[in-house]
Amino acid sequence: MPGLVVTAPAAGAIGLALLVLAFTGYVFHEVDSLRTPPTTPAPAATTIPAPSAAPAPTPIPSAAPTRVKLVLRATGSVWIDVQVDGKPQLGNSGKVLQPGDTVSFDGVKVKVTSGRAGSTLVTVNGRDLGALGSGVVTREFTAQT
Repeated sequence: MPGLVVTAPAAGAIGLALLVLAFTGYVFHEVDSLRTPPTTPAPAATTIPAPSAAPAPTPIPSAAPTRVKLVLRATGSVWIDVQVDGKPQLGNSGKVLQPGDTVSFDGVKVKVTSGRAGSTLVTVNGRDLGALGSGVVTREFTAQT
């Protein structure tokens, strides 16, 4: 009975088939993670104060803020990279945040890159902007954002 001989083209075809299977599995995993909506906690109940008889003081208009305070919260495992005023904040290769992790940054211009923008919630100067986007996203934030 003759032995099985694998030629170079056959070995290449087997290797290519394995790569296609691995890539297909990866794509299905990523697509499934995009279909799963991120969980967000229910908003806390707030109480409305009773109206008072005294007139409220007239607010004094203030100048627009020149700095931006940015808060990022991860709802899933997500890689982020942040630069504040052109300087890296999380090392040269960014950082992986786990679900529930929160990081804050303050500067004139904050540039954020997220590997899973749908799992990256953004708050700018106290205003909740929701998810950063979908897929891999890079955005810059200033006080006027």
